[in-house]
Amino acid sequence: MSETNKIVNPFEEKSCYKEYYDKLDALRADGENKIRALNGENRDLKLNKQIDKDICKKLVAKNKIAIKEAQVIKKEKAPEVKAIVKEGVSNAKVDGKVYYDEIKKEYKEEYIATLEAIKEEELQEKQEHAERYSKILEEN
Repeated sequence: MSETNKIVNPFEEKSCYKEYYDKLDALRADGENKIRALNGENRDLKLNKQIDKDICKKLVAKNKIAIKEAQVIKKEKAPEVKAIVKEGVSNAKVDGKVYYDEIKKEYKEEYIATLEAIKEEELQEKQEHAERYSKILEEN
């Protein structure tokens, strides 16, 4: 594939996918992302032997309250997240199909050219072999 005919990956080149990601990241910051972070923090607190058990229980309880608040935020923002994901997926399907078809077309031509070169090389080798074989038969 030459540089002039380079196929553009829409997922890297189109700004709409970065916008989808940024919107989702902003919507999930106080909900899903916070829940994951607090659950991870709780796991780390429970595994840390240097923290006093009473302090650990208080911190875990505090985090559980924050998790419940984040779950409420997550539920509030769920329809908006779902709509953005749906839009992004539908656009990705269309762009992905076009991108895949372009790649398939480009590499199909290259594949056919490679097969033809292999067949030509094989034919040439057969001819050389036949010539060598006939020379051997002539000598004997």
